Amino acid sequence: MLFLKMKKCILKTILSLISLLAMNSCVKVNHIAGYKAISYQMNDSISPVGDLKIDSLIKPYKKQVDIEINKVIGYSAKNLNMSFPESTLGNFVADLIFRKAKQYNDDSVDFAFINYWSIKIDGIPKGAINKGQIYELMPFENHLVILKVGRDEVFQLFENMAKKGGWPVSKQVKFQIADEKPINIFINGKPLEDDKTYHIALSNYLANGGDGCSFFKGKDRDEINILIRDLIMQGIIDQERKGEPITAKIEGRISLKE
Repeated sequence: MLFLKMKKCILKTILSLISLLAMNSCVKVNHIAGYKAISYQMNDSISPVGDLKIDSLIKPYKKQVDIEINKVIGYSAKNLNMSFPESTLGNFVADLIFRKAKQYNDDSVDFAFINYWSIKIDGIPKGAINKGQIYELMPFENHLVILKVGRDEVFQLFENMAKKGGWPVSKQVKFQIADEKPINIFINGKPLEDDKTYHIALSNYLANGGDGCSFFKGKDRDEINILIRDLIMQGIIDQERKGEPITAKIEGRISLKE
């Protein structure tokens, strides 16, 4: 499935380059007397014959693609898994987004989060991590946003999280869920403050109101021109260069009140 997606992207890029070269060629200009257009839908239902044609077009590039997606970028010291209300993989991803966001925003970030279903794999096994795994983990083309909001929006965010069982949040956040509602909320060890502007690192999908976050629409924001997927890769590569395998643990960031 991953290679099929990448295959379609490569095909579209090749066709775009062919069109660009054709438009910029220094050749005699001829006028078209007529044309007949045929539309082909780029989806998983492509016929075997059509698929063979695509394969022949892409074949020269497949080896390079395979090499690239199988490149090892880091190592995990343990199995990292997704679960509600808090998980090791979710904690790792949220903390990594927080650390990288601070680098891109002059340290002005209070916390980071990602919605649960943005992470599309159940876990990362102990051992080597390659680029292909990160494409599977985060297949979306969402980029980083630093949102500036007040207490009300932050509380609404945690209400949304509580209703959905808990989302990955960075270690700066701690709260409990009781009857699908957030209680005992703390950010950086402090309860929510009425007069504070909170800087939150998140994806543009969520900043635009996705997955129940309509209360973020129209709020002041800084667009950071980096994909969340690339940010995750960068973070893993940074740790590998330091000789540090990635790891995470359950810390009670979000817990169910008994």
